[in-house]
Amino acid sequence: MVFTKGYLSKVVSYYTAVDDVKTLTEKEIKLVNSFLNARKNWKYFNDGLNESRIYNFAHWNRFSWEIIRIPGISYMDVERYILYNFDEKAKISYPVIPDVSLDKYRNMDFNKTIIINPYSNFLENHTCSIFETITDTLLSNGYDVYTNVIKEQKVLKGTKRLDCPLEDLYTLSKKVKLVISLRSGIVDFMINSGGRFVVIYPDKTQWDRIFRQAYTLEAWQANSECYEYSQTEIDEILIRIYELLDI
Repeated sequence: MVFTKGYLSKVVSYYTAVDDVKTLTEKEIKLVNSFLNARKNWKYFNDGLNESRIYNFAHWNRFSWEIIRIPGISYMDVERYILYNFDEKAKISYPVIPDVSLDKYRNMDFNKTIIINPYSNFLENHTCSIFETITDTLLSNGYDVYTNVIKEQKVLKGTKRLDCPLEDLYTLSKKVKLVISLRSGIVDFMINSGGRFVVIYPDKTQWDRIFRQAYTLEAWQANSECYEYSQTEIDEILIRIYELLDI
């Protein structure tokens, strides 16, 4: 059973190991986290020897962040060895998304379509100029470019709006020629689809660099073709795109 926020309940249900999902209010989540994150209560959960096996995904603390500063250590290492006491055989579980109809996208030429996701709820959006440069390159080479957006988010200049359910986006990610995205939770959701991804990390601050080490997709070992770059590596990003698209 998983307890989670309302907007995540459907996503969580796609994991085969989850037998039930309970939705909590924001107030309830704060109360639960205050209990789980108190050191005196650690003996009751997140312990591989504890038969109750209660795990808290938000169980980050100062010690965890000190560990992540060690070169070559990722978020997955902290989760596996420090928080949950698993061994190296523990594998990441990915969502199993049911097939969805793509009839509404029948006008898309998937071999000429690129999806760009320039937004993240977690990261500050300060990579816009990079996506504009990438978009200009793609458009000038005859590709159809879609910006993945929700609500009031703006599409990149010259691109088409793509505002669709996550299930559609997951299926599209393995059909289109390439997905180019800022590192985000949407990437986490799509990364095992079997598609091709170019993922960009901000790197203006020390926090940005720690974030990339912590959340590098290399540690996920997903079933996709994935290339990761920092935002300052624009030349390398464009070269990779040229190679992937045979431009």
